[in-house]
Amino acid sequence: MARTSDPHSRDALLKSARTEFVKRGYDGASVEAIAQGAALAKGSFYLHFRSKEDCFLELVHQLFAHIETLMVEFTTDVGQLWQRLLAEAAGEDRWRSEMRQSEIDRARSILRALWGWRDVVGLLVNGGTGTRFGYLIDRLKSQIVEQQVRWIHLEQQCGLLRADIDPDVFILFVAGGYIGLAQEIARLQQPPDFDRWASVLVEVLDHGIGGKEALDIRALAQLGKQAGAVARAPAEVQPAQAGWSGK
Repeated sequence: MARTSDPHSRDALLKSARTEFVKRGYDGASVEAIAQGAALAKGSFYLHFRSKEDCFLELVHQLFAHIETLMVEFTTDVGQLWQRLLAEAAGEDRWRSEMRQSEIDRARSILRALWGWRDVVGLLVNGGTGTRFGYLIDRLKSQIVEQQVRWIHLEQQCGLLRADIDPDVFILFVAGGYIGLAQEIARLQQPPDFDRWASVLVEVLDHGIGGKEALDIRALAQLGKQAGAVARAPAEVQPAQAGWSGK
């Protein structure tokens, strides 16, 4: 197992690796160049990573972990929001308004995460690694899909979403949309208008799947209690292919 006695060196190597992978592509990047970029000897690289592939997969793991954290935080925040609205005996218009703002906040957070990791995302979704790591795109979609399908089922029960929408099909559509946005973000030189992008996303989804019937406040109360359990049980979505570092 690789030793990680000096976390500062490890972080420097990962930072250098991101630069090298973007500049030269996965195949063109070398362990020697990554080590030089971190101001370390080539041998120091192997104290932290078994190979270039191991280093690349660690970067992908960090991206996945960041997105999963955002989703768990969102689920927890929504549960707290619902408990507050219930305690304040909020009316239906306020429920829909605050839920819509919550969805916008989530979309904005995901878009910002994709921008912050656009170099790694670009390597995955725009062919920077060839087809060798193509399975990671499916894993990225799965990360968006698995937890959110469970959440959509719950929202349908209380009227926030239309009951006639197949959540499995819908969330695949949403995940594919985020992959498309990730491809576009990876090409941009300047950050997009995150507020506008997030508002458009939620507006489209709200008109397409938002529940039109009266909300079931009693069901919302029960759903609020379940939110914590959903947040604490994220899907196990890590690239389970040979070479995954698992660190």
